[in-house]
Amino acid sequence: MRRQAERAQQEAERDAAIAHLRELRQQMTSVHLQSFSPVHPPVLPGPPQLGLHWALAEDKAFHLAGLGAFARTERAAAKLRAEHDAPRYLAAEQARSYGVHGELSAEAQQWW
Repeated sequence: MRRQAERAQQEAERDAAIAHLRELRQQMTSVHLQSFSPVHPPVLPGPPQLGLHWALAEDKAFHLAGLGAFARTERAAAKLRAEHDAPRYLAAEQARSYGVHGELSAEAQQWW
């Protein structure tokens, strides 16, 4: 009888250990069952769209800087220079902007 009690005790301990191991296995294999959204590479917005109107305004501000309100001849000449320089300034700024955008895109792709 004592032997049966010891055997029953051992079987109970074994069954508890098996149940514990099954619980651990269940916990380890069901941790990441949640689904995640797919990942995508970073997308950078394009460079800003600059227009001739913007370039002319920037060029006028540059050429008129430091000229007084009563220096009408100099102001008129500065406005003419601004109108002449605006297309080149626009092209240079667009090239610079696209260059910076290309560098940032390359860095983003390298990071990805």
